[in-house]
Amino acid sequence: MSIHNYLLSGHHFKKAKQLTLDARQEQAEKSDQLFLQAYN
Repeated sequence: MSIHNYLLSGHHFKKAKQLTLDARQEQAEKSDQLFLQAYN
């Protein structure tokens, strides 16, 4: 059972890491848009 939990936690970690990267990328795009709106 502990091995199963270990593998699951690794899967959740990878998914969380990917979601974090996606969120950062999305925020970067939004911040670029706000920057352009402010200075155009």
